[in-house]
Order: sequence, then C-alpha cells, then structure tokens
Amino acid sequence: MGDQNPIEQLGPGRPHHCASDASDHFGPSVVHIDTSDGSSTEDMASGSDFTVVSSRRLKRKIRRTSPTGRQAPKQASSVRSYTISYVPTSTTDILNSLNRQSLSEYFELVAPGQVAEIRMNARKNILSVEVTTKSILDTLKAIVQLGNIPVRAFSAYDKETTTGVIYDVDEDITDSSLEKLLSSSSPIVDVIVV
Repeated sequence: MGDQNPIEQLGPGRPHHCASDASDHFGPSVVHIDTSDGSSTEDMASGSDFTVVSSRRLKRKIRRTSPTGRQAPKQASSVRSYTISYVPTSTTDILNSLNRQSLSEYFELVAPGQVAEIRMNARKNILSVEVTTKSILDTLKAIVQLGNIPVRAFSAYDKETTTGVIYDVDEDITDSSLEKLLSSSSPIVDVIVV
C-alpha cells in the first residue's frame, strides 16, 4: 500500500453535496483550530458586562457637542454687510496671485473703516469684499484694476432680488439702452452687457 497515491488511500470519492470533515480530504495531519474566544455560555449569559442596544447611530450623523443635548442657537450678526465681487476681464489673469496684505491696505484706503472682510475664491477666480455701508458700493464698483490685473466688478444682491441672463443681445446695444428695453415687476438695479 506504500506505493499508492494518497488520494486513492482515502477511499471512494464523496459527492460535493455531502458534508465532510477536513481529515477526510487531507488525512490525519490536519490540525483543527478552535475559533471560539474561550468564553463559556455561562459567561455570555451574564448581562453584567454588556448593554442592550436597541438601534445603531448613523455613522455620518454629526454628533452634538453641547452637554445639554441641544445646540445653542446661532446668534445673528447685528451688522448688515454688503458684498461686491471682482473677476478678471482676461481669463489668463489669476486674482489669487495678488498680495493679500496689499489688497487689504488698498481697500482700507478706498473705503476707510468700512471693509468687514475680503474673501478669495481661488477655484472660481473671484475676489469678494464685504463692506458695512451701502453707500460705498458705488465707489468700489468703479474700481477697474486690482494690482496689475484689469477687473470687472459686480454686486451680490439681496435675497429679494432676481437676476438673469439674456442671450443673443445685439452688440450695438449699450447698457443704458438695454435697460430701457427691459420691463420688470421689481426694480431693475443693474444691467451689464458682457
């Protein structure tokens, strides 16, 4: 029997649907590994170490940090701010290349004591300036160059304002003549032909 194939020593093959022990296929040298954690059923039955969970929290849910269980309401800013934004007139110019300190000093000279915040959106290439008074917006809108970059200014309007785009406008029509041709139920604040 020593020269027989080890598979032939096991005897006739079993169909695949029959359950078999690992030692049937691999011989007696297979070691069975106990996968239990060593705790007995009596240990698991005692509920002193475990808490009953009725549901799981969502993984992406933001957990509240307030000790009372509810967050404190956000305080509304008492100072109203008005925003004006700048975009370069050329697509090759990048506003993010401007020195932030120089921009702050420049806007402080143009609107002394009225600049609340200067924000840069590098992805959209937009510079936004928030001011505390509405009267300074016309002065800021007249700016056509920041540093060495020619820019175009536009205002961010209130929630009650509706904005829109009219396509295929004749190039000979100016901003003022286009405004006369438009009619609206709300006041027309600004018309720009691009």
